[in-house]
Amino acid sequence: MENEDEIIDSPNDEEILDNQENAGDYEDTPIETVEEAQALQEQNRQLFARAKKAEQEMKALKAKLQTKPEPKTETKQDDINNLVASQVNEVLERRELDSLELGDQLKEEVKIYAKMNNVSIKQAMNSSYIQFKVNEAKTEARNEDASILSTHKNTKRDYSNMSPSDFDCTTEQGVKDFEEYKKFVRGA
Repeated sequence: MENEDEIIDSPNDEEILDNQENAGDYEDTPIETVEEAQALQEQNRQLFARAKKAEQEMKALKAKLQTKPEPKTETKQDDINNLVASQVNEVLERRELDSLELGDQLKEEVKIYAKMNNVSIKQAMNSSYIQFKVNEAKTEARNEDASILSTHKNTKRDYSNMSPSDFDCTTEQGVKDFEEYKKFVRGA
C-alpha cells in the first residue's frame, strides 16, 4: 500500500507537466510531426487527467471500505431485532385471527386483506370491505338455517314410542313415514 501512495504522490507528476508544456517547441520539426506531437500531447493530457481521477476515486473507496465494517455489526443486530419483532407480530396476528368467531374462508379473506394493505388484523376487521363480507356471511348463514330444505331429511325417526295413530296418512310424507313405521314393527 505504501508503494501505491508513493506512486500517487510522486514528484514525477510535476516533471511530466513541465515536459508537456515544453513540448510545444517544435520549430525545427516538419509540420506533420508537429501536428502529431500536439495530438500526442493532448492525448497525454487526457490520459493524465483520467489517471488522476482514478487515483482519487481509489483513495475515496479505500477510505469508505475502512469505515464500513463497524456499522455492519450494528446492522446485523438491527436485522435480528427486526426479524424477531416481525415473527412476534406474526404470531400475535395469527392468535388474533384464530380468536375471531368467523368461518375459515372469512378468516383467510381477513388475512389476505391485512397483508395486501399492510395493516393489522384488528384494522382489517374494521375495514368496510371485511365488514361487508362478515355481514354477507351472517346473512347467508341465517338464510340457510331458515330455508325450507332442511338438512334433517335423512335423519331416522324413533318409532319405538309411536303408534299407528301418530301418522297423518292424508299427506304423502305421512304415508311414507307410516310405511317406515311398518318396516320397523316387522323387524322388531
